Amino acid sequence: MLEVPSALLTVDRLAPECDFFSIGTNDLTQYTLAVDRSDPRVAHLASALHPAVLRLLERARAVCAAQGIPISICGDLAADPVATAVLVGLGFTSLSMPMSAIPLVAEVVRRLDLTESAEVALAALDQDSAADVERLIAAAFGERLGDLWEEQGIALPRSS
Repeated sequence: MLEVPSALLTVDRLAPECDFFSIGTNDLTQYTLAVDRSDPRVAHLASALHPAVLRLLERARAVCAAQGIPISICGDLAADPVATAVLVGLGFTSLSMPMSAIPLVAEVVRRLDLTESAEVALAALDQDSAADVERLIAAAFGERLGDLWEEQGIALPRSS
């Protein structure tokens, strides 16, 4: 289980000892961004779509792909229908989530174009903030996925 930045930064050293990895995005986000997600005064700052978190995810996935080690995403990010396009675009093929989230995430995946998802994911790594990543996702996939997000009460930031 990879849950702290140091583990993801040294995944190449851990890989020879492991048969698979699962990334716990809730703790990873908290520790990467130094934001206590249980503190209501700052919890809103703990977004797993922050480019720092996404860069750690991409690095770990690339190392695992090169070494033939399965890697999955778990935690809230895996079930996030907004994040799905970026996770798929980064090359993640295994998302661990509650059963209740599967139909929505599966529908998002069915509507995605993998090439476009990869382009958006690459662009997400180069953004400055989670809000910028959300705007990027909304601009790229809003027409195709907006109805699903609206059904869930998800309102993404608009382009500035």
